[in-house]
Amino acid sequence: MVGRCPATLWADCHPLQLSNAPPPWLHVVRRPPTIEDEAAWLEQSHATLRRALDLHGAIHFRGFSLSTTPEGFCRFCDCLKLDACDDPLSSVRVRPLLRDRDALYEAVNAPSLANTFIGLHNDATYRLTAPYAAFVCLRPAAKGGEFLLADGARVLRALDADVLRRLCRRGVRVRVARLAAPPWHRAGALRPLLRRACTAVVQAALDLATPLELEVVASADDEPCALQVFEKAKPPVNRHPRTLEPTFFSGIHSQSEYLQSKRRGARFSGVAATDVFYGDFSEIPPRDLDHIEEAVMQNVIRIPMERGDVVLLDSYRALHGREIFEGPRLHAVRWLFDSEWSAPVETQ
Repeated sequence: MVGRCPATLWADCHPLQLSNAPPPWLHVVRRPPTIEDEAAWLEQSHATLRRALDLHGAIHFRGFSLSTTPEGFCRFCDCLKLDACDDPLSSVRVRPLLRDRDALYEAVNAPSLANTFIGLHNDATYRLTAPYAAFVCLRPAAKGGEFLLADGARVLRALDADVLRRLCRRGVRVRVARLAAPPWHRAGALRPLLRRACTAVVQAALDLATPLELEVVASADDEPCALQVFEKAKPPVNRHPRTLEPTFFSGIHSQSEYLQSKRRGARFSGVAATDVFYGDFSEIPPRDLDHIEEAVMQNVIRIPMERGDVVLLDSYRALHGREIFEGPRLHAVRWLFDSEWSAPVETQ
């Protein structure tokens, strides 16, 4: 049984107070050489592994054969006593499904996106967030394609106080799509009516199609006719629902059009027409975006995943992304939750 993706839990982080040292980060689990039944070992060890996930934010499993096939990977997740849920973006069908009944999704394998660097993000929306995600390598690329991880708690500490203060005060708004619209600039006196009508129709359609609470905004009269679709304004910092630790909780690094274009230059091929703005729709200065890039990338861990490798991460703490790659590649992701996931736990 696949559950619905849980609602995002937001907690007020004002005033922002950070502990002296961030919690431990990233735990590596290699297959014990003495075990004969991997599924049985995972089931017996699930409580210990879950405590490690709470403490470290991410676990890298290596050397397991159970997770080398789609069916085995789904069983791998089930043995950890985590339930599958819908992709937070399932209502807009961003990711293709590999196995519908198991809610197993592809993880940006398309050859057309091989030269696109996937920036660090949480796969969290204003409305929905899967608490956990398990990424598996079913076939590594011939070259590149490393899985990227960064600790949101450490990124938060690397950010300049003034940049962070501006982002927190003004909020962040993500543009998720840009749609062509009828040429209302040719409508004369009816131009305002046409703009309002187009906006209202698209807004009504989105409200019916998705629970993401997206907002449709029409371009100004002196701009090309377009309708832009935004998430609601949200803070860049959140408090972890279980550990209560503040963490950088934002896809700015991945969703900024400026940063995406800068990385690839003339060969830019973005995943979507995404961009980030302040909550009032004004532009975030390039110098601040450059600083966010620096703060994120200085905390990145690159994992050259082998067949069967699994990275299980806590979506409220771990940022993830992907390097460019060459050759066929098959990685998959399963979104996970449990009935106890929002209960506070102690960190050491």
